[in-house]
Amino acid sequence: QVLTMLDLLEDSIRANDPTMSDELIAFEVWRGVRLGRQTAPPAFFWYWHCGYRDRWNNGDWNDPDMARGFDDYFDEAVRSGWWEGLARPDPDTPPRVLIECGGNTLRRTRGGRGMLLENLWPKLDMIVTIDVRMSTTALHSDILLPAAQHYEKIATNIPITTLVLSDIAAAPVGEAKSEWEIFADLAKAVERRAAARGLDTYRRGQDSGDVRRYADLWSSYTLDGSLDSQERVTDEVIRDAAFAGILPAGTDLAKVRENGYVRYTKWGRFAMAKGQATQFPKQGESFSVFRRHVEDGDPYPTLTRRAQFLIEHPWFVEAGEDLPVHKAPPKMGGVYPFKLTTGHNRWSVHEMNMANPKLIQTHRGEPHAVIHPDDAADLGVVDNQPVRVHNDAGSFVVRAKLSPAQRPGGVTVYNGWAPYMFEDWTGPNDAEPGMVKYLGFAGGYGHLRYGPMEWQPVPIDRHVNVGIEPA
Repeated sequence: QVLTMLDLLEDSIRANDPTMSDELIAFEVWRGVRLGRQTAPPAFFWYWHCGYRDRWNNGDWNDPDMARGFDDYFDEAVRSGWWEGLARPDPDTPPRVLIECGGNTLRRTRGGRGMLLENLWPKLDMIVTIDVRMSTTALHSDILLPAAQHYEKIATNIPITTLVLSDIAAAPVGEAKSEWEIFADLAKAVERRAAARGLDTYRRGQDSGDVRRYADLWSSYTLDGSLDSQERVTDEVIRDAAFAGILPAGTDLAKVRENGYVRYTKWGRFAMAKGQATQFPKQGESFSVFRRHVEDGDPYPTLTRRAQFLIEHPWFVEAGEDLPVHKAPPKMGGVYPFKLTTGHNRWSVHEMNMANPKLIQTHRGEPHAVIHPDDAADLGVVDNQPVRVHNDAGSFVVRAKLSPAQRPGGVTVYNGWAPYMFEDWTGPNDAEPGMVKYLGFAGGYGHLRYGPMEWQPVPIDRHVNVGIEPA
């Protein structure tokens, strides 16, 4: 049924505009229908409910080419309808419950614990974290629901040309369950609680006319109980992909388990896969993007349908960015002599493994800031000495690691250290202001339209001005 609906939708789009390529049609479906009302860019949430409005209106920390205040651009973007149905939750709808799953918002959000604990947490009646470990957000939650660790549950890893299976190597410890099973149990619990309170129906979405019954939550989530475990869900996903022709015909979980992986047969209809704009590579063939554009002459997914560099949106023209141009970084954090940057370290991409006892033995075992020896000498700082890194947004204490590989005037604190590994539980993201460039709110111009994981305002977290002094 879903495939039939997609066929009809794509045929309708193609009929209205015969110049539309498969890639362009996929983007139209992705932006307009697939997840349009189920997702929203988080910038509006940060702006209205997390305290960032004042920061983003700080002209000293923003692009000096802004001809107006940040609020003027923000209000124009909303008033123009560029974010119709997506500017939510609105200022009159404060959040009440936060369920954190698959993230760690108190560490990952630029601005850190200071911004969120001071501005968002007081509005919340309950904070629930689903995690495999006691993360920073879990430590500030009312309830922690233990998720099974990666080798305690079945999953398919991030695919490119091959579906790789991560199977169960050990049983989950204690009460831990897969995230799917946790949400299935939550559906049952909400059903019971609704019945006890005499509640029958709810609306699916704040302004939606789609009315659902609480008593149907679990059966709707699990397809009448047919998907009551992570293993059955994974099998269903694999069989659906085979039915859609993305995996070899007849592929199921049992067949994938034979080798642990299976090669895809084509890209499928997912917009981000279609965006590779190339033929699906054959076994042993190199993979190069944009071949459909360069070799076959397919139109690009831009306003002009060409490889477009000129953006004639009024805001871009006003900012002097209608063509690509170099600009000095804004003075985020204030006027200070050092430039704070970050990056992925060799021990862990994120916080999840930073406290692992084995990995800790491969490095100094605690956070450090990489500083050039000449800068350290000028500061009167020696290797491994605690220093205070600070600016007008916040500060943190960390040990200095002297290295000639660091550029003079720069300081690097690698990504992934947990805030509780720093003094006072305050880390680098407390000194990162979390500024959002106003041009990210531009719309109404061809390809400048919101799509999940596509066009939306995101924080600028590189090159933050800081001062350094012995702690």
